[in-house]
Amino acid sequence: MSTMQTALQKVFAEWEQGVHAKDAPNLTAKGQKGFKPTNNVSRATFNYVRDNPGCTRAQATDALSAMGYKLSSTASLLSALTRQRQLRILEDGTMHANLTEYAPLKMSSSKKSKKAKKVKEIDTVDIERRVLNMVIERGEQKTPEPVEKRAQLIMHRTADDMDKYIDTLNVRQAKVLMQKLKAIFGESV
Repeated sequence: MSTMQTALQKVFAEWEQGVHAKDAPNLTAKGQKGFKPTNNVSRATFNYVRDNPGCTRAQATDALSAMGYKLSSTASLLSALTRQRQLRILEDGTMHANLTEYAPLKMSSSKKSKKAKKVKEIDTVDIERRVLNMVIERGEQKTPEPVEKRAQLIMHRTADDMDKYIDTLNVRQAKVLMQKLKAIFGESV
């Protein structure tokens, strides 16, 4: 037990003196640890295109997969590097680097905003208003009172009116209409 204790004390003493400073992780100015990356596929992908100007996407992905990088990762990174204008692809399909050194990829803000968008609900009152306006435009009647609207619409609708109405619906509105009809008539609709 004492031999292990003396060995540990010796290692700690050497460590405090800085003998093993080259083995210690690098510290940044803020005191955070900064380790050297061992498998930076992004950097390797950029460097390959920079060092081999005029290569095609297929050549780059094949060469990088031969180096041990995943084909899907390198293909995705080539697209990301092109989107962020670190690489450019000419009309003949050859790729060239726009920068001399690799810069870390930035997260796209458009992906965040797509997740935040909500689907707009369909307003059934708006659909009824459109149908009413179609009837009124044909001049069959003047604007009815709000209580009488629904009854008058049902009485004045023909098969042609419904075809015209269905043609004005977008996909979401048609889906809502189908669901409501199924709720009324059952699954046989």
